[in-house]
Amino acid sequence: MRLVLACLISVLPLNKLRCFFYNTLLGYQIKNSHVGFLAIININKFEITDSRLGKFNYFTGPMKVKIGKGVKIGFRNKFNCGKWVAKREGYKRELVVEQGVLITNGHHFDVAGKIQIGKDSVIAGISSQFWTHGNGVQDHDIAIGNNCYVGTSSIFCPGAQIADKTLVGAGTVITKVFEEQDVLIVGSQGQIKQR
Repeated sequence: MRLVLACLISVLPLNKLRCFFYNTLLGYQIKNSHVGFLAIININKFEITDSRLGKFNYFTGPMKVKIGKGVKIGFRNKFNCGKWVAKREGYKRELVVEQGVLITNGHHFDVAGKIQIGKDSVIAGISSQFWTHGNGVQDHDIAIGNNCYVGTSSIFCPGAQIADKTLVGAGTVITKVFEEQDVLIVGSQGQIKQR
């Protein structure tokens, strides 16, 4: 029923109407923000302030989302959490996007664990993937520091973390924790190169 309601709200012709009905009927907290046409939001808790959510974005599943000020999210991004997660322990089911973040178009975020994107970071290009679950995985969460740049078609595996001012090259696979700041990470093994 909630999904049908979210779909109906998403096709309303004016941003003010979409925001009003998302807030009123689904209990979200959308403040001074733009929610694009056909942006379907069907989750437990959604907060966004002074930000812009583009067209055709899709949020679904038993999760919480908090989007800070000045965030811009392009179009056709998918943020999902399967219902199977609600019955399992150890999954935080949370997305936190801090202020000033830019997420471009066509990325996939698996929000079974917690994904945190630090201030003024950029998820660039298209088709990057962020995965927070897998068979036998103990550490589910993904953390991206402040002022980071993630190149197109990058993949973050469960437990992956990068520190502040990190540049992730296009097509890089991040599988572990990188504590070094102000570095370039590239390749299928996620190797550090000097900037």
